[in-house]
Amino acid sequence: MTPAVRSLAAVAVFTFISAPAFADCDVVNFPETHISADADADQLRAMATTLNEMNGQLNDYSTCIDKMEADAPPSSATDEEKAAFQAKVDMHVKAHDESLDNLQKAAAEFNAAVKKYNSTHKPSKG
Repeated sequence: MTPAVRSLAAVAVFTFISAPAFADCDVVNFPETHISADADADQLRAMATTLNEMNGQLNDYSTCIDKMEADAPPSSATDEEKAAFQAKVDMHVKAHDESLDNLQKAAAEFNAAVKKYNSTHKPSKG
């Protein structure tokens, strides 16, 4: 091994060792979404797909946060490392909760729009 390669290898190993030992999650953000009470069938189908996909993503996000919390820094970690870890967890929990609130509001609007649509578009019997 050349000296340059040895130096790069040493830097890579040191960086790996000094990095926080906890995993991270990709932030899932479901923005506040409004659904018109006068939505047509195509809009309702599209929104149903979006809501189902978002629900799945939020479930995966929640699972990731749980795994992240289970992988807390060891007791030998510095107070700074523990604080950084907790700040990261808190950020993810807040992002998840905000997205969940927005999803629940959108789902309620969606359900109201479906009820209205169904009441004005009775299927014909034939």
